[in-house]
Amino acid sequence: MLPEKNTLKINKRDGIFFLSLLLFTIFVSLSNFYSFLLFHTVAELFSVVIASAIFIIAWNSRNYIDNKYLLIIGIAFLFIGIIDFVHTMSYSGLNLISGLNQNIQVQLWIAARYLEAVTFILAPLLMFKKTGVYRQFILYAIVTAAILYSVFISGTFPVCYISGSGVTQFEIYSEFLISAMLVLALWLLYVRRESFDRKVFLFIGASLFFSLFSEFSFTFYISTYWFSNIFGLICKIISFGLIYYAIVETGIRRPYSVIFRNLKKRENELKIERDRFDQYLDIAEAIFLVLDREGKVMLINRKGCEVLGYEKEEIRGFDWFEKFMPEGDGDAMRSLFTQDIEGGMSHVKIEGHILTKSGELKTILWQNSLIRDEKDEVTASVSSGEDITEKKSIERDLRLKNVAIETLINGIVILDMNANITYANFSFAHMYGYSSPAEITGMSSSVFFRNSIDLKSVIDTIIKEGGYVGEIKSKKKSGEDIIVQISAYFLKPEDSTESCIYVSLVDVTERERIKEALASANMKLNILSGITRHDILNEVTVAIGYLDMMNDASPEEKDDFIKKTYIAVEGIRRQAEFTRDYQDMGLSSPLWQNPGKVVKEYLASNGEYGGIDVKIDAENVEIFADPMLPKVFGNIMSNSLVHGEKVSKITISSSKDDSENLIVTIEDNGVGISAEKKKSLFKPGIGRNHGFGLYLVKEILSITGIGISEAGKEGEGAKFVITVPPDDWRGT
Repeated sequence: MLPEKNTLKINKRDGIFFLSLLLFTIFVSLSNFYSFLLFHTVAELFSVVIASAIFIIAWNSRNYIDNKYLLIIGIAFLFIGIIDFVHTMSYSGLNLISGLNQNIQVQLWIAARYLEAVTFILAPLLMFKKTGVYRQFILYAIVTAAILYSVFISGTFPVCYISGSGVTQFEIYSEFLISAMLVLALWLLYVRRESFDRKVFLFIGASLFFSLFSEFSFTFYISTYWFSNIFGLICKIISFGLIYYAIVETGIRRPYSVIFRNLKKRENELKIERDRFDQYLDIAEAIFLVLDREGKVMLINRKGCEVLGYEKEEIRGFDWFEKFMPEGDGDAMRSLFTQDIEGGMSHVKIEGHILTKSGELKTILWQNSLIRDEKDEVTASVSSGEDITEKKSIERDLRLKNVAIETLINGIVILDMNANITYANFSFAHMYGYSSPAEITGMSSSVFFRNSIDLKSVIDTIIKEGGYVGEIKSKKKSGEDIIVQISAYFLKPEDSTESCIYVSLVDVTERERIKEALASANMKLNILSGITRHDILNEVTVAIGYLDMMNDASPEEKDDFIKKTYIAVEGIRRQAEFTRDYQDMGLSSPLWQNPGKVVKEYLASNGEYGGIDVKIDAENVEIFADPMLPKVFGNIMSNSLVHGEKVSKITISSSKDDSENLIVTIEDNGVGISAEKKKSLFKPGIGRNHGFGLYLVKEILSITGIGISEAGKEGEGAKFVITVPPDDWRGT
């Protein structure tokens, strides 16, 4: 496709040029019949004159030529002309320079053609790059000097002609290579065709075609006067004439089409870019504002007009700080603006308020920069602004809500779906004995549960039902148990795939302790009241009855009555001891105790087990129990002595079951316990000879969740099994 799709018109001036070129070519060709030397000299000097004219026009137009193609060719043609001139003056027959041979004139021809071909390849490649005209001039001067030096002084330029043999292989291959380079130059010119006027493009292309024909004809060189040489020179005349008309004639008479063509193209491109830029600004969802040095609006986009509530005509030209900022803010912002204009941009990013047409105050986050001219003087400022009014309002609300959450008495914690803590407030941290939420963030919430089963159960319920409300036993940093009432909710934000669990907690430990204490106290009162009113009263009645009967009894009967009275009083003593132990139960905090050591200490203070074989295999564990744990083992072992009848062996051992519970077993080889007695073995009772010991044992163990049962067989011995939950025992 040729540049510009307009029809190519040949005007009168073009016709005169082609006619003149034809007549000149014919005249020069006819001169060959008179003298080849005259023909050669005229043809070469014509090329030298044309090359010089091309350089003069290109050099004087260097400040206006934008695509640089013509300028690169113009500079190169000066030096091509110089080499061609030296080639002409060194031609054999003129005898202007002595000592020269035909090889030198062929070398100079080849060198000039190489320089021409390279130039036409480089010109389209460098036409849009800033290469520097003086740098190009110096570079071509150096190359030309090097060529002349290698030909005339050093003799390093390859031999191109041998007298008696003709042209060398180097010369022939060079002509083919130069031809190939001209073909490449034609293709590159075609690629860049849109950068040229149609007629200029065709003339330059035609010039390259004739240069190609000229070079190709010299591949058939046999002698100086051979027809191929004559045809080659004629093609060179036409080639230089066409390049002259394309660059010099067209450049002088039609400068708009050649030198200033790209200026108009650039102007059109700038207009398109300006319109496109305006469209981009109007599409953008940010405010775009340009102020001159006085602070007056030069440019504002659609978004800025929407935020302010004005039309563009109501904004452009007005003082920004006076009309569009609230009183007070305008003066302060103008002061900062003046500092930036005069001293360089120091407030690149700044927040400020603007006043809309309706009187509404909006907060804008500005990004600012300065516009400078070619003298590096500030001419305006350009700013992009984001309306953050709603964002600031949301941030303010969030801060208030965060303060409200942080100051809540309730502990607040947010968990991810792996039950890890992503947020905790101060109340939660203090509730569990931590100094700040930072200590907790990132921890697994499992550390606050007595066992992992509780945590999994709560999490499953929250996910399945969307929430959970209830009380659970939890654990502080120190290991102390607390009871918390929790309200948990499963949250899945609409704008996020990251679900979470929101939990609110209240420490109800004290409340539960009070409730348990009241219930325990009430139960103790009932039991103690029953003992006081019934059992002790019965024993007192029995003792008084025996004492009364002693008045009329014989000495033998008196001894019997005294024994029975002693038994009644002893019962009263035991019941008094029980009430004392019972009222002390649960008053002290539980602690870790070694069952084996507890039994050994009990045995050391009680000598009545001297004849009993007591085996202890429970010293490698500790259980979390009430300080009255020695009463548990003492009572059970005492029962073995009192009720076992033939007990000779007691064994205390420990093991672990499938549920990770610790099983502590106390068994003897006595008569065991009947099935009937087992039914009420651990129940409190009222009545003569009813024991409270095992009831007390059960109550002591239950304080920390430990259970007890009897698993012995009647006739084989009693076997008491104490079951300790996983969280209430540990190995030592």
